[in-house]
Amino acid sequence: MSQLSVSGSGAALEIKGLRKGFGSNVALDGVSICIRPGRIHALLGANGAGKSTLIKILSGVHSADAGEFTLGVGPQGQPGKLGFVHQELGLVDALTIRENLMLGRPAHRRLGVLVDRRAERASAIEELARMDLSLDPETPLAACSLGVKSLVAVARMLGEQATVLFLDEVTAALTRAESDWLLTKVRAFVAEGGAAVVVSHRLHEVVEHCDDVTLLRDGRVVFDGPTPSVSELHALFISDEAAFIRSRPKELGEPAIRMHGVVCQGVGPIDLEVRAGEVVSLVGPLSSNIYGVGHVIAGLQKVAAGSLEVVGRDGKKGTVAFVPEDRRRQAVLPGLEVRSNLTAGGLAALSSMGIVRGGQEKASSQDLVTSLNVQPPNDNYQILGLSGGNQQKVIFGRAKLRDPDVYVLCEPTRGVDVATRTAMYEFIDVVSRDGAAVIVLTIDVDDALAVGDRIGIVNAGRIESMRARADVTAEEILEEAL
Repeated sequence: MSQLSVSGSGAALEIKGLRKGFGSNVALDGVSICIRPGRIHALLGANGAGKSTLIKILSGVHSADAGEFTLGVGPQGQPGKLGFVHQELGLVDALTIRENLMLGRPAHRRLGVLVDRRAERASAIEELARMDLSLDPETPLAACSLGVKSLVAVARMLGEQATVLFLDEVTAALTRAESDWLLTKVRAFVAEGGAAVVVSHRLHEVVEHCDDVTLLRDGRVVFDGPTPSVSELHALFISDEAAFIRSRPKELGEPAIRMHGVVCQGVGPIDLEVRAGEVVSLVGPLSSNIYGVGHVIAGLQKVAAGSLEVVGRDGKKGTVAFVPEDRRRQAVLPGLEVRSNLTAGGLAALSSMGIVRGGQEKASSQDLVTSLNVQPPNDNYQILGLSGGNQQKVIFGRAKLRDPDVYVLCEPTRGVDVATRTAMYEFIDVVSRDGAAVIVLTIDVDDALAVGDRIGIVNAGRIESMRARADVTAEEILEEAL
């Protein structure tokens, strides 16, 4: 069993020999890490490397089979305390900023009975000021941008006197500007003597903002030291995986989707044609309503004006497959195994007289598991037992099973490691070469440039410009989009 102790040894958090197994699967195999005060420490690794298991042990969700971790004292000599901010942030949109900051804390009281709103408001203003936020604490959280919500989540942890702050893929849904903003505030926290651990798949932000790096692979530490360069990190991260390179020219067909003057709530007018075999990347900040544009293209919102036509390979009405921006809330079917998640929405093709042909369903799902390299390679495995990257592969496989004429992919690589990101790029390349039109919607400029034959900039629900990939740079996209 793991043991937690408090020490004045100088480390903010020291982890020694941590082990954890789930049946025959060894999730952590003797992990030792030293987190030092005054520094930002990146925790990296492929999906399934052991990052989530480590954080769940530290946060009390799991107990370890062996090992220990020791908390140092805080910068003012107070007992050390861990604080966790996850990608989902743990906030409630229906509450105000003040109410979110008070979640899980004893209420401020007057006369020992009445809730002291004035004291809570003053406390909230002080905590927000630490993040350089001059917001009214009574502002509904739902009215805030995702970047501001992330800072509120961090402020909440710091208000609880955390001395070691864990950011678990918090930046995955942020633009680069929002991510830099957040990590600048984290830097101010560690400059006061705190420590931070950042879990991220964005290597550029690791190099720019983190002092130290620990890389996990198959539950073991394979690198632990000062932050290396991007190229060195990339080589460590993907091991022998080849980088994604589109080297062969593609043959484009007739337009597979045509949109002319399309308007609906918060979106449009949109004019867009994407040809069979073509990949168009649409990129913009969250404030641009980038995902709303994707929902309209996928037919999830009714068109109020204009025309939208999808043409199949046979010239008849075509089909669209949609991968949403939030796989956990919008795509994964929890409580079901991989096979059911893969074949959901495609059972008609696997049925006869309304009865699913079980043998054909299993054969189809196992073929997809193999071709997409889903790990573990078992279509009977529970979907929630997979890492985030492997869940994303399953969602892609569900789309592919329908053999659509058009793919609409929102944030295809959100929260996945470098090797899985490469696999997603290759998937997009393969289906486009097979004759599908692909539309990628993302806030990630690197993704947009990696896969797109053309790049469109989205602002206020409209496509403001469209250029060939060879005619645009990341800097130009950032300047125009932000």
